[in-house]
Amino acid sequence: MIKVSVVMPSRGRSQQLRGCIEQLQLVSPEVETIVVADTDDVKTCAVAEDLNCKLIVITNQGDSGTSHCWNVGAAAASGEAFVLGADDLKFHPGWLEASLYGLAQLNMVGMVGFNDLSPSAGDLATHYMVSKSYAANEWGGVLAIPSYKHLWLDTEATTRARRDKCYYYAEDAIVEHLHWLWGKAENDEIYQFGQQSYGAGEETFNRRMEEGFPNDYERYFTRLDSSPEGWGKVAIGMRCFKNSPGEFLNSWTMFLINGLSPGDSVLTAPIGKPAHIAATDLARSFLATGCNSMLFVDDDMEFPHDSLQKLRSNEANWDYDIVMGFCTHKSIPPHAVVLKRIDQPGPPFSFRGEHYGALRDVPDNTIVDVDAVGLAFTLIKRHVFEAMVSDFGVLYTAFFEWGKFNEGEDIVFSRWCREHGYRLAVDTNVKIGHIGTYTFGWDSFHDYLQQIS
Repeated sequence: MIKVSVVMPSRGRSQQLRGCIEQLQLVSPEVETIVVADTDDVKTCAVAEDLNCKLIVITNQGDSGTSHCWNVGAAAASGEAFVLGADDLKFHPGWLEASLYGLAQLNMVGMVGFNDLSPSAGDLATHYMVSKSYAANEWGGVLAIPSYKHLWLDTEATTRARRDKCYYYAEDAIVEHLHWLWGKAENDEIYQFGQQSYGAGEETFNRRMEEGFPNDYERYFTRLDSSPEGWGKVAIGMRCFKNSPGEFLNSWTMFLINGLSPGDSVLTAPIGKPAHIAATDLARSFLATGCNSMLFVDDDMEFPHDSLQKLRSNEANWDYDIVMGFCTHKSIPPHAVVLKRIDQPGPPFSFRGEHYGALRDVPDNTIVDVDAVGLAFTLIKRHVFEAMVSDFGVLYTAFFEWGKFNEGEDIVFSRWCREHGYRLAVDTNVKIGHIGTYTFGWDSFHDYLQQIS
């Protein structure tokens, strides 16, 4: 079971808060509870400390809005899923299991709406569970949309998750909302503050919906808290167009059995899709994992099972952002995919695209700086993809596209990386075969060089 963090802002409701947390701890003692309190709210702070909750104390909680409190709490959370909590909730037995079942139906990427026993249950998730990956990648690094102080942020969250096909209503996840609207509480100043923000929240929602709900705000957290030295945990993604050669299947099988490290992930392969769409699908899947880097593998490659281990363990390539194993084009002659950009006379780039030359003199067992890489057997660090994400989230970002004059998706991607200061290299310690009429590789490349010398 994944770790779940419940973020619970509270102000001036210490008695309600105590009852809410005690009930939560009774039915779900394994969850992490985070209380966000105001600096001068001594009673709320005392309840949190008495019940061994993680306490976050901020200034002017009421003025900043509840959304800010939720986001500050989420930034301090350690769970893989967050709950937008409140001190007027009652967590019924079984709520956690039903919520996690719903999240599993979304492949752990999305939002689960609770049954709050209100007239709007099922239509509007006034409180919800959201996976950290979805909140980081699609909502721009927030638990609660910060464009709202309180009301309507749940409306945007529900609308966006449904639009993304990442929403699940968990009817059996009963998290009762003890709200004054349904006669379950007194209409105190906290509820009155929410009512005052209703009109402004509705205007904000309508405007943002017309704009497509951009993430035009500061993020509070990211999917990963830190990047380890080197390549860290790797997610492996394979592009399979139609029928994979037997040589590849043998390499792939031995690789999966012997070539992975603890914490690595293997992504579901997109099958039969155009190369740029398949690569984008894999990048999106990768950003939903907890891995630090991604290895792209094409299904017409042949490689030793320890190829990834050799690539990731070579400290000489750790300063690069993208590193590819050595391979050649499956052509005669077998030109090396060790590419440098070359200038040619004629029309400007906007009319003709870029041109690249393949190096002939490629040193063995070294790192070669290049201007472009392919995706044959290539490691790419997480921050490269995170920098590409648009204001509308991962699901609406095209990470790989075709370029001018049939420039492949790898050339367009490489150019974007160079323009943003990322370093690309080929590591000739790792030699990959390209399967065609025969397997083209390091030996065939050098055989060709000897023939023409």
